[in-house]
Amino acid sequence: MEVAQRRHRQEPLSAGSMGTDPELVAIQLDSEKIARDLRLPPCPKIIDEFSRLMADEYADLRRMGDLVGKDLALAASILRAVNSPYYGLGRETTNLQHAVSIIGLKNTSSLIARLMIRQTFASKSGRLMQEFWNDSASLCEIAGRVAPEVRCLDAEEVRSFVLFRNAGQAVMINRYERYAPFVAAHRGGLALDMIEAEKAEFENSHNQIGYVLAKEWCLPETMALAIYYHHDPRYFASAHAPASIPIKRLIAFGFLVDQLHALGRGNSVIDGWEEIEPNLLKVLAITPDDIVRLAQSINSLD
Repeated sequence: MEVAQRRHRQEPLSAGSMGTDPELVAIQLDSEKIARDLRLPPCPKIIDEFSRLMADEYADLRRMGDLVGKDLALAASILRAVNSPYYGLGRETTNLQHAVSIIGLKNTSSLIARLMIRQTFASKSGRLMQEFWNDSASLCEIAGRVAPEVRCLDAEEVRSFVLFRNAGQAVMINRYERYAPFVAAHRGGLALDMIEAEKAEFENSHNQIGYVLAKEWCLPETMALAIYYHHDPRYFASAHAPASIPIKRLIAFGFLVDQLHALGRGNSVIDGWEEIEPNLLKVLAITPDDIVRLAQSINSLD
């Protein structure tokens, strides 16, 4: 499922403030049509309910803990996360209300979304979907290891971004029988070229679909926009308002994860890395030595 990179219910950010192009504005205005025409999976009930609870300024942690506890797999994921070394608890907790309070509402929401997307697009639905999830799992694992080292980012948020950014491909695998041979024909091609080919063949591309899916599933607007632009390093060079900084950080982190993944598989650099790297280092406030150190630490744990 890999393609090479190419150089070339929060309050939504306005299209103008993000410096968006007409294509993105059109997608924002037409998202309901895209969701209907492509039969996108509806927002899972638990995500909708949790989002409603989060919107309440007097959010009841007990109710949130009870909601999470209705799904055994989700409850186990929450407890596994909060008892990991990342949170540094002196003793393990088995209390979901306590776990939600430690992780925070935003991170709990991210964990819920990641579990639900995996359940929605099961790997048993075909070889290409299995390949998709194998790649996604590897990238998400790298993201989890690297995120604590990049201080300007939240670990759970970037793991969700790395998992969701190509979710549009999972939709296309399920929606179009001819998508599997399409991927085979374009394997190894450049990401932006593949996006244009998807538009020509299927009318929509996986970044467009991923954007709409993120909006439908109540993910933050910044993450939805980062998903739309995640293959396009030109976003770094554009003059955007300060509100776009979180989007640039997510996109940069995605490129970093792709680069570390490539290095771990014995490849040199992702396509266009020479032009991506300077902006990436600036946005993430890291150095080339940090990248080398991160690559070495990941390889030492494999």
